[in-house]
Amino acid sequence: MEVIRQHRAPVMSPWLLILFLFLGVSVAVASMKSPVQLNKAQEKIMRDILSSVSSTKNWNTSSNPCQWSGVHCSSAASSAFVIRLSLTGYGLSNATILASICHLDTLQSLDLSKNFFTDLPTKFSPCPMKAELQVLDLSSNMLSGHLGNFSGFQKLEVLDLSFNSLNGNISTQLSDLPKLRSLNLSSNGFEGLVPTSMVPSLEQLVFSGNNFGGHIPMGLFRYGNLTLLDLSQNNLIGEVPDGFLSFPELRILLLSENNLTGKIPRSLLNVTTLFRFASNENKFSGSIPQGITKNIRMLDLSYNMLNGEMPSDLLSPDSLETIDLTANRLEGLIPGNFSRSLYHLRLGCNMLSGSIPESIGNAIRLSYLELDDNQLKGPIPSQLGKCKNMVLMDLSTNKLQGVVPDELSNLQKLLSGPMPEFPRGVMVDVTGNPGLRKGTEDPDSRYNMASTQDDFRSTTWVAAVSFVVGFIISFYWAGIRK
Repeated sequence: MEVIRQHRAPVMSPWLLILFLFLGVSVAVASMKSPVQLNKAQEKIMRDILSSVSSTKNWNTSSNPCQWSGVHCSSAASSAFVIRLSLTGYGLSNATILASICHLDTLQSLDLSKNFFTDLPTKFSPCPMKAELQVLDLSSNMLSGHLGNFSGFQKLEVLDLSFNSLNGNISTQLSDLPKLRSLNLSSNGFEGLVPTSMVPSLEQLVFSGNNFGGHIPMGLFRYGNLTLLDLSQNNLIGEVPDGFLSFPELRILLLSENNLTGKIPRSLLNVTTLFRFASNENKFSGSIPQGITKNIRMLDLSYNMLNGEMPSDLLSPDSLETIDLTANRLEGLIPGNFSRSLYHLRLGCNMLSGSIPESIGNAIRLSYLELDDNQLKGPIPSQLGKCKNMVLMDLSTNKLQGVVPDELSNLQKLLSGPMPEFPRGVMVDVTGNPGLRKGTEDPDSRYNMASTQDDFRSTTWVAAVSFVVGFIISFYWAGIRK
């Protein structure tokens, strides 16, 4: 009789198992980085800074400053140095803190935003910090007076002084920053001409919310590396120079809320990297250039004096996401080709005519639709029911006719319950659309939706979400309008 032998897996010796466990623990312990110890001189500086920080901020959670919140040290094995320091929102105002920080000669990044400082580090001498500093953020403080001289900051790449009270003209104060890539001086009180004395290496230039005047200088076009240019909310006048081909990398161009005139520069059409262009609240006139949305994904030309018909290709590019042409003098028909990526379409307060294209249902991502105050006629297309992401629809003050289509009940983000019932307390303004009525109304009745305001009721309606269709509901929030 044949004996079947069972093969057993070899059993590891207990001593060998203990050895492997010991080696594993040893490797794990060795791989753990012990906290680096700060250079003694810099440790004293950090403790001087600590004495000026409110005890309620609980900044010093360790005896080692390299472990304090917002402090990053180099990884040197023997003696580390502070390379990044962030004290944003600590309520700091004491100038002695800046004087102490100035002696951190290895510092590469300094963030003192959202405090109450009134002085710039440029006023402190000596300030060894200047030599290595690459990022300086003093935004949202209480800085005032004229911009100081930034000589000595030979490695500074990012400078943010936004949301302060700095004023005066800018001439050559920033010309000694050879490495500067990003400059943000927004929301101050600077005046005079837009400065062009910075180094050509700039990539981001933000001057919005100041009092700069005059024309947009041609000198700006020498900054060929710009990806962001923001001149909005100033007092700029005149026509925009047609030289944007000098910006082959430009991605965002903001010229809103100035007094600019003339036509939309055609050179913008050939900046293939440009995806956002906002020039609302100016005095631009003429027609909208054909092909302007070929590359642009976000276009805002609202509150200008643009006229004529909208280009046939305006709403069709696949990448188009938002377009705002509110309050111009546009006329003619709404183009019938809609991008499937379009989610924000504002054409209100113009002179558009004809009917709302049925093809608007192809814009399946559409969330905000404003066609109010035009001369549109015909029915509300039932295809709007395909736009299931809709949260706001304004078709008021037109000449729409017929019934509110039942398909709009598919728009669950607007409402739930039967259409077109509305909750008690929600004011529905349908004046200005003669002939538009509920499906159950007598079209000959003088009490139809064209001439009354009513509180339609529905217990199943979700009143927390706004719905506007040929009307405006009272909780239309201000953020959509601006």
